[in-house]
Amino acid sequence: MPSTPSSRATLLHAYEEQLRTHTELGSFPHRWQQGPLWIGADPAAGLGFITHRQLPRYLDPTPLIQGALRSLTQDPSITEIEWKTRGHDVNQFLPGALEALGFVRQDPETVMAGSTSSVIACAPELPSEYAIEQMNSFEDITQAMVVSSQVFEMDTPESLGIAARLAKGCAQGELEVWAVRHLSSGDIVCVGRVEFVEGTSFAGVWGGGCLEAHRGQGLYRALTATRAARAEARSHALLYADCTEFSRPILQKSGLVPITTTTPYFWRR
Repeated sequence: MPSTPSSRATLLHAYEEQLRTHTELGSFPHRWQQGPLWIGADPAAGLGFITHRQLPRYLDPTPLIQGALRSLTQDPSITEIEWKTRGHDVNQFLPGALEALGFVRQDPETVMAGSTSSVIACAPELPSEYAIEQMNSFEDITQAMVVSSQVFEMDTPESLGIAARLAKGCAQGELEVWAVRHLSSGDIVCVGRVEFVEGTSFAGVWGGGCLEAHRGQGLYRALTATRAARAEARSHALLYADCTEFSRPILQKSGLVPITTTTPYFWRR
């Protein structure tokens, strides 16, 4: 898909219509709609999540935030709540209202999107000393998460907890974990997953990271193309990702374009 204003507008419209709904709550066991808000809760993980489409420009969002907090915090096991905002939202009162009620602003990320065919077409040739593999067993996924923890500087218990959730998602067909292995050493050096958003044109590419010693060889881009091919095989024609300033140039080389930004706000008990 060409990187033009019209294509960005088309991608943003699809993102707004298909992803800013209950589909964002796919991993939460408890989900409900509360007015214009979609709310998810995972008591076992202590997590709550709130998303929504556009709020009216001049609406005071304070009552909505208070109501969502009441709904989630009545369960004492919920200790952390994320409210996800977007840069193209027209309501300018939301950030201030969130902070006034105890939410803390995090660093913004860029939302990237594009067609799977564009990403596949941008695939680089994988160097012969590497191979791309699907991580199927819990042991493989755990090994991949150890690499991810090194890239993103996560604690080992946190990465193991994520591995357990990913293994469950893989078993249910909701996602796949892929990795690049260095053949001579046998080590996994680059990892990432693709999550299939049921009922939409989208699949998300998440958790992509490459060990520093193996960067600059196109491994991450090759892994992204593989995940795009898997999404296409599952009838998802579009990819999206939230990315930092460091991964944005790589994803742009992979055929994705920036369509908006997202800034999370966190409330913690």
